[in-house]
Amino acid sequence: MKWYYAVQKGKKPGIYSDWASCSQAVEAVSGAVYKKFRTREEAECFLLSDGYEKKSGAPAPSSSRKVPSPGKRKNPSLTPSAEEVKAEFSGIDSSAIAYVDGSYNALSGVYAYGAILLERSGELSYFQGSGSDPELAVMRNVSGEILGSMRAVLEGIRRGLSSLTIFYDYMGIEAWADGQWKCNKKGTIAYRDFMKEKRKEIAVSFRKVPAHSGVLFNELADRIAKEAAGIQ
Repeated sequence: MKWYYAVQKGKKPGIYSDWASCSQAVEAVSGAVYKKFRTREEAECFLLSDGYEKKSGAPAPSSSRKVPSPGKRKNPSLTPSAEEVKAEFSGIDSSAIAYVDGSYNALSGVYAYGAILLERSGELSYFQGSGSDPELAVMRNVSGEILGSMRAVLEGIRRGLSSLTIFYDYMGIEAWADGQWKCNKKGTIAYRDFMKEKRKEIAVSFRKVPAHSGVLFNELADRIAKEAAGIQ
């Protein structure tokens, strides 16, 4: 089986197709960060987001657990019920729904994402992660929203879902994936290529929601994205 080796921190960060090359890239580097993946797209996701799997993933809350909430922003109304999750599927044919959002911490230069996966059973899963690549930080919160969309697709594939509808509030999430907008930055090119490849495994559609308009799961995705970016 072919593996891809992603080096975040090393002599020469990047993606390598064999261990020998990866080993040379991290040899004698203090605190080297690298990992192997079965697909190039997952390796790219790891490069874009610091510690991709290590920093990502918050368990879905049970009926007795409050959702993740940064600092004093706790709001019991943002603790969704299974009925609220199921209600989201009205008019949706997909196996699952994902809400994604991004955030950016101008003080630290960290971009981050929050992603929420809703399944027809009423199950809810939370994911978050962050990155600080200077080339991606110029896109600020947009880089985070891109990562959230990628993470949602990967989780859908891992769960064996046949289709996924992604709700977003920045138009590029759909436009770059569908070829409506030109990709001319590292992050948008990686995102376009990722979506093109992963759509061979899962059907992905998109729906736009207005930002900061009180849409329950969009507000929650925004909240956990801010938390991942270190914004209180």
